[in-house]
Amino acid sequence: EAEPAPEPAEVAVAEEEELAEEEGPEEEEAEAEEEPTEVGEEEPEISSREAELISSIREKIASSAFPEALRDSRAAMLEFPESQTIAELHEKLGKLAGPLEEPEVEGVAATAPLDEEELIEELAEEEEKAAAVAAAREEKKKPAAAPVTPGRKREPGAKKPPTGLLIGVGGAVVAVLLVVFVVLPMLGGGGAEENGEVEPVIEPYDALLAVDAPSGVEVELLVDGSPLQPGADGSYSLTGTDFGNRQVEVRAPGYERLERSLSLTEGLVLRDTLRLDSLGTSEVSVSFSLTLPEEVEEPDAGDVVYYVDGEEISPDSLPHLVRTGSHVFLAEVPGLQAVPETVLVDRPGDLVQPLMVRSRDTAEIRLWLASDIEGTADWYVDGSRVRSGSRSLVYVAPQGDHTLLVRMAQRDDWVRSITLDEDGYSSTVSPVSQIEPGRLMIGPEPWANVYIDGELIGETPMPPVELDPGTYTIRLSNPDYQEQTQTVTISAGEDTRIRYAGRPLSEVADTSGTGGEAYMAPYVIAQVSPDIPQEALERGNLEGNVMLRVRVGQDGSVLDASVVLDMVGFGCADAALEAVHGWVFSPATLGGAPVETTTTVSVPFNIE
Repeated sequence: EAEPAPEPAEVAVAEEEELAEEEGPEEEEAEAEEEPTEVGEEEPEISSREAELISSIREKIASSAFPEALRDSRAAMLEFPESQTIAELHEKLGKLAGPLEEPEVEGVAATAPLDEEELIEELAEEEEKAAAVAAAREEKKKPAAAPVTPGRKREPGAKKPPTGLLIGVGGAVVAVLLVVFVVLPMLGGGGAEENGEVEPVIEPYDALLAVDAPSGVEVELLVDGSPLQPGADGSYSLTGTDFGNRQVEVRAPGYERLERSLSLTEGLVLRDTLRLDSLGTSEVSVSFSLTLPEEVEEPDAGDVVYYVDGEEISPDSLPHLVRTGSHVFLAEVPGLQAVPETVLVDRPGDLVQPLMVRSRDTAEIRLWLASDIEGTADWYVDGSRVRSGSRSLVYVAPQGDHTLLVRMAQRDDWVRSITLDEDGYSSTVSPVSQIEPGRLMIGPEPWANVYIDGELIGETPMPPVELDPGTYTIRLSNPDYQEQTQTVTISAGEDTRIRYAGRPLSEVADTSGTGGEAYMAPYVIAQVSPDIPQEALERGNLEGNVMLRVRVGQDGSVLDASVVLDMVGFGCADAALEAVHGWVFSPATLGGAPVETTTTVSVPFNIE
């Protein structure tokens, strides 16, 4: 085993001691020549060719090029088989570069590879020895130096680490660290986040389902009870990262219901075709449960007789096998009235069908929504809600008079008064849709008589007129303006606005040839703002207009006024009337002469 490396201070003291001994008395030098050569002492003289080869081998060792150094040492041994230094280098390199196939060299025995660290230490010792010899030779060539203080003698085996070899080994260590901590994480997939954690890559699932059904058959596919819309090609796509189990159900008229459980896992790619079987293909195992009136005790099993499509089935033969399709089931119990149940059995497997029996003085009420009505309803019997959010009702009530009520959103209530007898009562329910009206809004100026489809409904200004959706003919008439007739379309819940755009008759050319006089309407030249009523001030946050019909005299004064439309309230109409009497108009003129006329004005209010 290699000796432990000495501390740097010990190496320095040993070298100084060695130099001091070399410059000592000749007797000591003679004694040293008689002793065997040790580390740090001179080797026998060698040729320049041998020294060149040794130097080349050691340079390759210093740069960690061990295989190349081994090949050079092999060639050097063939050239200098007596060289002790070359032989030692070759032997140690052979152990370090063991995996190389090295031919045997005459005179050198093959050795088993040693531990790499041990071999590196041995090569380091060899380098130290060579460095010490070279340093000693250089010192001999220098002039005599000042005496060196004697120190402790250098112990055998004390060596100075070779700089080149240490640099090579350090470089190899750095390269290994780079591979472990930089290259391997990068090859492992994905860069590191700033916090040092590697961002995981989640592969979504991708399932594509097709339903094998004849063209024209209306297919409904549900996932966990919710309908899934098909794509353009008719297939159904499921994709995402919400992994887990999904229940898929396929329904189609005339076909058995198909149920499938899917396990959607990360990276799953599924392509499947679901094939439907016609009704009547599969068998169903049917058993029954009884629903009895509250006052009736549970009958003995032998007292109950079941019927399937009119065929008597004894309790001992249950469960009973039927094929998928529509079936009629009922149960008979002595002293009670049987209630038949028509059931569409469309799912293969087991079925537990509840059957009702009732007292003979009761009867059954059966109601259901018409097929063209969407949504669900709430069902009432004699003012009590007996069922909510369903499309049908089956209810047993005492025979006699009852009031039925079916209530749906955006539809009128369906109400019936019935007399229930032993045959019961059945009906299809069609609540009438509540039509949301639209509004017709007509501009207030100039005033006009308003006719809708030929019927006079008032004169403007007027509140919005509510009308059912549809098309109407609107006629606006004012004696001073051309009459205006137009067609408007009213949409549910929307406002439709029109304005009176007829020209004043004074501006229309006289086509009779008698000549016409020009007419000019009055207009305000001075006005007084209304006083805000205390009630309106206390209420606050009011905004709107008060429309007034004003009669203007030939001198422009207000002769009379009346309220046409009050959109504010809280006394603002009276305040507007009082204020408008203080207004001054430029009077209307006909042929240039002032005339009395009537006009419409709007008084705005904005109360914060």
